[in-house]
Amino acid sequence: MLKKFLLFIFPFILFAKTYPIVEPDPIEEITKIAKEKEKKLEKYIKETAEKVWKYEALYLPPAPKNATRYIDPTYCLERDIKIPITDRNNHIKGWKVLYPKGYCFNPLDYISVAPPPMVIFNACRNAELKYVQNIVYPKYPEAIYIVSGCTLKEVNDIAKHSFLKNLHWFFLNKRLKDRLKLRYTVSIVSIFNRTIKVEEIKVSPQKTNID
Repeated sequence: MLKKFLLFIFPFILFAKTYPIVEPDPIEEITKIAKEKEKKLEKYIKETAEKVWKYEALYLPPAPKNATRYIDPTYCLERDIKIPITDRNNHIKGWKVLYPKGYCFNPLDYISVAPPPMVIFNACRNAELKYVQNIVYPKYPEAIYIVSGCTLKEVNDIAKHSFLKNLHWFFLNKRLKDRLKLRYTVSIVSIFNRTIKVEEIKVSPQKTNID
């Protein structure tokens, strides 16, 4: 029975009309995917770049008057500082208190060479920019210059036409502000004896000298 069926159906299979199977070209598919990925990457880079350019340094208000403050950087431990006690096989047997909770020390006692001063100013405030460029920078060319209150794009544009183009400048952040107890711009931070000296300078368009 099967033999007769095959003999009957074979001519139809042999002479029946065929249709091509359309397979997607792998090169075209890869190219298409690559272009889609490239567009997404370009969009991501563009959006990320816009966010980076908008990154803004922490703002400090301009100093209302000239003032000098001295900060004692002495720090007291909030917990015990321990080191492990080991045996000859390097297995930890216990812990030894190296510095107890409440132990106070001045980090400046461990600095043999004083670091350069830090100058914190608002580069987007023209009076402060000119003052730092014309008065502070010639006196403290080795200082660390920290910008307050500007976006990265603003500082980048300003740097092209100011003394900042030749420097590695930094952005003020909350951690630095809190550690140095900064309040205003312009501020010049330096080491004086065993304290941190903060000079707050009121800057106006007419100001020409460091008091």
